[in-house]
Amino acid sequence: MDSLTQQAGKRFCQIYAENYNWLSQWLYRHLKSNIHLEDIVQDTFLKLFISNQAHLIREPRAYLATTARCIVVDQARHAIVEKKYLEHLQYLQQENVQSSPEQTIMIVELLQRITLAVSDLAERPRLCLLLYYLDGMSQEKIAQHLKVSRRTVQLDLVKAMVHCHQWMMQN
Repeated sequence: MDSLTQQAGKRFCQIYAENYNWLSQWLYRHLKSNIHLEDIVQDTFLKLFISNQAHLIREPRAYLATTARCIVVDQARHAIVEKKYLEHLQYLQQENVQSSPEQTIMIVELLQRITLAVSDLAERPRLCLLLYYLDGMSQEKIAQHLKVSRRTVQLDLVKAMVHCHQWMMQN
């Protein structure tokens, strides 16, 4: 084991010991619920551990809060995609449209790929894309919500679509 890896490991242990309770309490205050709280805390520290970059972190609480917030957003995004898919399946059942197991697997795989492509976006374009296509918000309302111009929302949507298209073509 090289010295940087040892240094990162020691710093990780220090950050974990000093901030585990703080992060749990911070998440509880922001989530107002214990549901999945421990999972989010563990996923947050797991991301830090896997990165092997703990020795570079100057402000651990800011890093942990940002990482935890991203995990919560990812979980919410996943829940929205899952909900939309279940609604679509319910619609197909009501219309007596039968999909084969192969079609179902293809749809699930496509949704997973789209989710990965979207999660690879920068935060603002990702939010614009999700708010526009999943929540059905207008560009004007998104601009107000994010406190940016409508033109910025339009550009972010274009960037997001281009990024997702390129990501899907490469993967």
